[in-house]
Amino acid sequence: MAVDSEAMVARYRKLETERTAREPGWRKLSAYCLPEHYPLWSSPRRGLLGGSSGVEYKAWDAIGVECASKLTAAYERLVTPKGRRWHSYEPNDPELRGRADVNLWLDDLTQRVFRQRYASKSGFETAIQAVLQSVAVYGNAAMWVGQRALPGGMMQTFFLPLFIRDVLFEVDMFAELTHVYHRFFLTPEEFRHRFPEVRPPAS
Repeated sequence: MAVDSEAMVARYRKLETERTAREPGWRKLSAYCLPEHYPLWSSPRRGLLGGSSGVEYKAWDAIGVECASKLTAAYERLVTPKGRRWHSYEPNDPELRGRADVNLWLDDLTQRVFRQRYASKSGFETAIQAVLQSVAVYGNAAMWVGQRALPGGMMQTFFLPLFIRDVLFEVDMFAELTHVYHRFFLTPEEFRHRFPEVRPPAS
């Protein structure tokens, strides 16, 4: 199915315009609770969290920072407690739930998922902390889950937290999420590497 890029960009711009009313409040929250985010609202830098942004910042209020930190820690203990398998899988079909072979297969699947998620280079622990921090302060968050090739041809799942500034959520009349738009930035070299068949814009 062909993608109407102009229609997609138009929808993105509409969502961007609708969200402008919320952004001053988010900026103020970042100034008091996540001061390392505050300069990023007006910076053209990549919107990835969980590491050093290279942008200088200062804390406006230690109380806000401390509250955000404590709430994030509470979320971590409740949602993704370290050292525990904090979720599992079960069949949708009730008739399969009592079968030993199905339960063994789902248990093996759960173990594989946790091994991938907590692999040394997956970035999950850093990403989930940044995501829960964003939820604690802004009330929303987004994470990029992808795969990359490792030496030898194996694929590894990786996790990247996204800055709320660069993410737009579209919902339907029932407030159900339908689309997520992520704005990202590429250098000229990255553009040529990722889209070798596309002529880059003049500027």
